[in-house]
Amino acid sequence: KAAVDPELEERRRRAEQDQSARAKADEQKAAAVRKDNCQRAREQLATVESGQRIARVKADGEREILDDDARAKEARRAREVIASDCR
Repeated sequence: KAAVDPELEERRRRAEQDQSARAKADEQKAAAVRKDNCQRAREQLATVESGQRIARVKADGEREILDDDARAKEARRAREVIASDCR
């Protein structure tokens, strides 16, 4: 068998560790984003279901009061986010 270069083996090992650390950091960032999205969706759902009047600002700057249909859509959207991000 050919002898393995110890320096080359060390560089390969470090590269694998760096890649593993990056993957772990990326997963932690994604988990933090999911947690934040989950919290926001729960708050949005509570607000929509509270019965308070809700207004949003349209693209032209005009305020729009949500009717029952729009409230139902917002609640459905919040539940979808909760189902996907609150695990």
